[in-house]
Amino acid sequence: MLTRTKLFTAFAVMLAVGLVLLVANNPSVKLPQLPYRRLVRFLFRPLMYSVIAASTFGALAGAGVEQLREWLGVDLGDPVADTRFVIVWGIHVGTYVGVALGLVDAVIGIRRERITMAALTIEASAPPTT
Repeated sequence: MLTRTKLFTAFAVMLAVGLVLLVANNPSVKLPQLPYRRLVRFLFRPLMYSVIAASTFGALAGAGVEQLREWLGVDLGDPVADTRFVIVWGIHVGTYVGVALGLVDAVIGIRRERITMAALTIEASAPPTT
């Protein structure tokens, strides 16, 4: 069941992701701004990275439950509860790592497209050579 706190946290993270992408697309003298329709495509990168990283970290946490349980100091009194806690912890950490990596990839992609657009604009506006 989703609580108000969980919804607010998800909203805040996506708001921060959108803000970072808008700043990466900030207009400048040297680079043209991407149209918002193209910018929206970059929103899927943090989402996809988070799904992949959460799955990977959850699987790795499940594979190394004993070591992680000792490292985290988890002792809930029930081995099944300990295992579940460690796996959910891995998924949780993986989600944040995935969003961060996806955001870096999205900013790099926005920057590359802006540089490409600038090069095409300069090439198109150059006087023809005879």
